[in-house]
Order: sequence, then structure tokens, then C-alpha cells
Amino acid sequence: MRYVRYFVLAMLVCAAGCDNPKRTSRQNLTEKIDVARRLFNHATSLMANPLYFDRTTGKRSPVRQQLLKEDVGVPATQPIDNPDAVAKLQEASGILVKAISDNPEAPVGTVADAHHLLGEIQLALGRYHFISTDRIESKASVFRMSAQKELALIRINLISARFGQALAGLPRDKIVSLRDDAAGSLKKLGDEIKTIDRKTSSLTGQNVKLGKANEKMLNKARKMSDDSEVMGGPKGLELFKKAKALDAEANKNANTIAANQQAVEVLKFNRIRLRQRHRNAELRLAAVNKHLKGMDKQGAEATIEAKNADQRISESQKEVERLTGKIVKRNKDLTVHEKQAVSALEKAQEHLNQAEKFLRKEISTARAIVNKSDKPNSLVEGLLDDNHLTLIISAKGSAGLVLGDLYSRQITTAGANNALADGITEVRKMLGREAPPSVKSLKGYLADPVKTGELARAAYKQVEKDLGVILKSHLKRGAGRNTVWMCQAQLANAYLGHFRLTGQSDILDKADELVAEALHEKEDSSCMKSVKRLQQSIQSARQ
Repeated sequence: MRYVRYFVLAMLVCAAGCDNPKRTSRQNLTEKIDVARRLFNHATSLMANPLYFDRTTGKRSPVRQQLLKEDVGVPATQPIDNPDAVAKLQEASGILVKAISDNPEAPVGTVADAHHLLGEIQLALGRYHFISTDRIESKASVFRMSAQKELALIRINLISARFGQALAGLPRDKIVSLRDDAAGSLKKLGDEIKTIDRKTSSLTGQNVKLGKANEKMLNKARKMSDDSEVMGGPKGLELFKKAKALDAEANKNANTIAANQQAVEVLKFNRIRLRQRHRNAELRLAAVNKHLKGMDKQGAEATIEAKNADQRISESQKEVERLTGKIVKRNKDLTVHEKQAVSALEKAQEHLNQAEKFLRKEISTARAIVNKSDKPNSLVEGLLDDNHLTLIISAKGSAGLVLGDLYSRQITTAGANNALADGITEVRKMLGREAPPSVKSLKGYLADPVKTGELARAAYKQVEKDLGVILKSHLKRGAGRNTVWMCQAQLANAYLGHFRLTGQSDILDKADELVAEALHEKEDSSCMKSVKRLQQSIQSARQ
């Protein structure tokens, strides 16, 4: 289709006599676009099938499943960067940048195509590096969780050692009082945990029942809907209405299930906190009972327990340092890919802005010719089709969305790093020691979280603006009408990211409305699975 546009635009620029430089520039740029597009397609194909490697042998494999034993002997489970794909994207980008510079006389439509492809190439590079950051951050997250567990062990051992030492100097009546207090606290915490377990069981059971009811209702609704088409007439319409009512009831149940699941997650989190307090109370009670059983021996035993606890604390501290070192290294790798992602995504936006500018010039020229001409010209009128413009703005929205998500995740990662750093500092203070250098490294991951938050909000707002223009001004005719739901879902995704950043409920309302519009009369389509998942994410965010 774009080659037809090249031909038409050549007619426009050559209307008063076409000179060789213009024709040559168009041909040269078109050829380079074709070469770059082949490289781009090859690169995206490589990215769709990432390489994996075995961590023992280092052997690479372009498959996700377990390799044959004679090949490697263990599963190839770890994905790796694909320099071949990156090299092809960079080569394609270089070809286009040079081609645009070398062919200044090329028609605006051809230049628009070159910038559009450049934008898509940089968007692919940005996504590639964004996915790499996802992989790195996932590993760092596991290390942070392990480090937090070790810090919890240090706290427990400190409680055990210090409490045992304190008991050694107390009279019997004080120890008995402590035992009774500890037993009462233990019982109270146990009762609270049981209450949480009952609530969790009740909500889980309710979800199971609602899930089974939904399955029956949806099957019945589908049958009614099919029967209504066969039956037709008033009876068929009545049957169709009943089917829709069942669908509505099933959706209501689905919302309840999502809300229950969210409540269960909160309960689980609270249970973990209570379980930790319960464990601390158990340790205190055990120490008291142990002391009461042999008060004469308690002094010596307390000293031994203190030494053992100190040994465990020392081991945990070493493990925290080891894990923190890994996290700091991952943070450095993360920063490298984040900078590359931001650079590529910003370049993508720049080229797509250029593509939009040149394409609007082409459309303006075509509109002027159509307005002046008395005879209809289907070729020139074809340039007024705004579907290509929609693709450019949509790609620009995609770049902005990835950029906003990247900035948002930087803030989340920085928060997790700071929480770990604070935990390490707190424990070291309990031990009467200074915080290690790794704390400074953890806190130094993100220099300015406030500025990063502003960048994220700006990215989401720009996406909202660009995609809002598409939905209001474009996609009004032809094939574009069939892609409205895609833009609606993309814009809803931007609103969801913006809400997670700011917590403004009105932003989430917009996302909810767009998803509902996207799904309207298409709920049963297999194409809508991703949109339904997005709707569930929006509903979960409301809890």
C-alpha cells in the first residue's frame, strides 16, 4: 500500500515536471527502507525466540524446553541477551539515518515512512532492554527476599541470646510472672492467627462455589444465546435477554471472586506478621520454661546459648553481605540497560514525531489537490486515509507506555533497595556496629526518585494525550474501525500505570470505562483475552 503512496506522491511532486534528483532520492530512500525493514524483521524474529543457556556448560540453545541429556545434561533455563538481534537493529537504524541525510529531495511521504520505521526499530530496542531489566530485577528481587529473611533470623537470635542472659539475673517470682505473660501473649496471637485462617478458608470456599456457579451460568448463557439465534422472533429475543442477564450475574460473581482473592492476600500478609510475633513469643516462653526447670544451671546455659546465637548471627551477617553484593551488581547491570532503554525509547518518540509531521504534510498536499480539482482522483484521495497516521501515533504511544512503566519500576526497585538498606542499618545498630558500605550502594541506585516520578507521570500523560487524539479524530472509516478496541486497551493500560503511580481513583475510572468499551459485544472473542486480563488487573487495583 505504501508503494502506491510513493507513486502518487511522485506524481504530486513531479506535476510541473520531475527532475532526476527528486526521482533518484525517492528511489534511493525506498531501497534503503526495504533493506532496513528486512533487517528489522530478522531482528524481531530473533527476539521472539530468545537464546537460553545451561549454567554449567554455558552451551547456548534457541529453545525453551529442556535440552536432550546427550546435548547438555541439564535444563537450559536461563535466557541470555541476544547481541545478534541488537546488531541488526542498530545496522538497520544506521542505514536509515544515513539514507535520510543522503536524500534530502525525497518526497515527504517517503521520508515519513523512513522515520516511522526508525521509530519502530528504536521501539524494539527499547523493549529489548526493558525486558532485560525485567529479568535482572527479578533476580535482584529474589536476593532481596533472601537477605530480608537472614535479617529476620538475626533479630530472632538477638532476642534469644539477650532474653536468656536477662533471665539469668532475675528472681523466681519475676520469671514466673514473665512466663504467664508470655503464655497469655502466645494464646492471644494464636487465636488471632486462627481467626485469620477461618476468614481465609471462608473466602476461599466462597470463591470455589462462585467459580463453579459461574461455569454453569456461562455454559447455560452460551446455550441460550445459541438457541435464541435459531429461534428468532420475540421468543428468541427474550431468550437472548436471559442469556445476557446470566452473563451479567457471572461478571458480578467474577468481581466478587477478585475482591475475595485480594482480601485473602491481605489476610496472608497479616498472618505472616502475626506468625513472626507468635514465633518471638514462643522463643520467650521456651526460654522462661527452660530457666524454671533448672535455675541453677541457667547461668551457664545462657552463656552457651549466647555464644551459639552469636555464631548464628555472624553466619547470617555474612550471608546478608554476600546477597547484598549480588544485589548491588544487579543494580549496576540494571542501570546500564535502563539507560539504553530510555535512550532508545526517546529516539523512537523523536522519529515517530518526525514521521507524523511529514505524513501530515503529505496529507495536507493531497487535500489541497483534491479541493482544487473538479474531477475525482481516487489515487490522490487515497492519501487522505488516516490509518497510517494512526499507526504512527499508536507506536509513539507504545514507546511512551514502556517509558512510563520503566520509570515506575525504577521507583519500586529503589523503594525495595532502601527498605533492605534500612533493615541492614537497623540490625547493625542493634549489634552496636556501623552500617556497611553496601548500604550506601543500595541507596544510590536511583539518584532522584521525585524527578523519576515526574518523568513517569509525564510519559503516561503524553500517551493519554496521543491515544486520546486517535480515538477522537481517527479510526472513523475503513479497517480502522476494527482496531478501535486496541487503542482503547492501550490507553487503559496507560491509565492503569498512571493510577499505580499516583493513586488517583478518577484515573482508574477512565481505564475501567475504556476496557468496558473495548469489550462491548466482543466479550466472547478469543482476541479479547488480553483485554479481559487487563480488566481483572484494573478491578484488583481498586481493592
